[in-house]
Amino acid sequence: MKTCYLYFYDGHLSVSPTTISLAQAMGKIFDKVVVFCKNTAFDRYTFKEKNVEAYYMNDHFLFNRKIGRTRFFIGILRYMFKKGYSKNDMFICIDDRPLKYCNLIYKWFKIPFAFLSLELFAGKKYKKSDAKAFKNTKAILIQDEERLKTLLNKFDAENLSVPVFNAPNISIDIDKQNPNLENMTDQFDIAQDKTKCACIGMIYDFVYSYEIAKAFKDINNSALIYHDRREIDKNDAYIKKILDANPNIYLSSKVYDYNDIGYVYDGIDIGIACYRPSDNKYDQIGHSSGKLTFYLKYKKPVIVNRLDGYSDIVEKYDCGVIINDVNNTEEWQNAVNKINSNYQYYSNNSYKCYMEEFDFMTKIKPFLDFSKKLTEV
Repeated sequence: MKTCYLYFYDGHLSVSPTTISLAQAMGKIFDKVVVFCKNTAFDRYTFKEKNVEAYYMNDHFLFNRKIGRTRFFIGILRYMFKKGYSKNDMFICIDDRPLKYCNLIYKWFKIPFAFLSLELFAGKKYKKSDAKAFKNTKAILIQDEERLKTLLNKFDAENLSVPVFNAPNISIDIDKQNPNLENMTDQFDIAQDKTKCACIGMIYDFVYSYEIAKAFKDINNSALIYHDRREIDKNDAYIKKILDANPNIYLSSKVYDYNDIGYVYDGIDIGIACYRPSDNKYDQIGHSSGKLTFYLKYKKPVIVNRLDGYSDIVEKYDCGVIINDVNNTEEWQNAVNKINSNYQYYSNNSYKCYMEEFDFMTKIKPFLDFSKKLTEV
């Protein structure tokens, strides 16, 4: 029996579309897929596929991360010895923290590993020990070429010659199948003549949540909706600041399971996805923006801020409007008006962009073919 293991130490599985989709895709070519992940503040995600398992472990020793990571690694070894393993298995190392452990497994058990990059911070380079381990990876999964250049530079691995594959930050098709649910927007009493503009995902400073709310206060014929992946705490200081700036904003009180995410996006008209360029993590958000890809998947025109490698795709497909100043109410008003003036055109372009740039199974197929050959008996 061939098994694919995803080593997901740093993330939250229930809010990681790429990890979930990749596990599901690998389940089509492996007998068994196991995602090793931590218990976090987010709800646990359970795969519907019978051969795909999320294996949760507690992350103890919060004040000594090295001990915590070692215990996590020992937990993986215990699982492997208990369930059995073979040289025809495969690991996928997600981001840099598990690298040295995946490399140890490769050395000890001859099980190859690929590297999936999700979180990519510009700035200082990775440790030399991690860079050495990285050079043993058999393949790289990443969202776009600019992020690849940054990744290789951080590992001092510009000359590394391994296959590189695209891994979009999106779910494999999820249909609205829960008759007991309503669209996220149905919880509000919004007039039909108002354009429902939504910021879905994080409500934080680095996605301009406050600035957007303030700018929208005086926009005509539009309703601004914020929906977080967790329940919004109206007593939170930042949320209070947003409400002070714009008392008319709609804050979603609904929390949806990952498999019901279609209900979040389906009822909106325009999706907003802005990132603060001063934050290293988002300087090269590029193709890795989850909210952008979901907007496009559900045929929603978008409004984004100008950011190299990010807003380019909106310009390429003409699937929305790029603004220069998130504080400028007039720019927002003009953007909404422009989309509404030819809504179906922008909606069609949004879906075209999704299908050509982000459809997961289309983009991941070359990696599946590679993995088959890598693990052949």
